[in-house]
Amino acid sequence: RMRGILQNLLSESDLLDVLRLPLARGRQVALHPVHKEAVLMYLESVYGVSASSLLTLLTSAFLADMKTTLHLSQGDDPVICCALNRYICCSVLPLLSRHAHLFPSLLSHIHLLNDT
Repeated sequence: RMRGILQNLLSESDLLDVLRLPLARGRQVALHPVHKEAVLMYLESVYGVSASSLLTLLTSAFLADMKTTLHLSQGDDPVICCALNRYICCSVLPLLSRHAHLFPSLLSHIHLLNDT
C-alpha cells in the first residue's frame, strides 16, 4: 500500500528524467550528486530495477556520470569532486552489483552500450 502511494507521488519516468540531468561541475547549473543519490535510492526502493530500466540508467545516466567523474580536474570544487566519487562508489556501483543478474538479458543491446 505504501509503495503504491509513493508511486503516485512521482512516476518512474520522471525519476529517470531527473537522473539523466548532468552532474554539477564547478559553477554549472546542474544536479548535485547528493540529490542524484537520493533519487536513485527512491527509484530502486519504490519501483525496483528491471532490465529495461537498468539499460536506460546505464545508457542515459550512469555512463555520462562516470565520464564526468573521470574528467574532473584540479580546478574543480573539491566538495563536488568528493560528492561525485561518493555517488559513483556508494550508489551507482553497488546498484550495478546488486542487479548484475540482469546483465545477461542486456546482451542483445550491447551495441547501445558500445556506442555510448
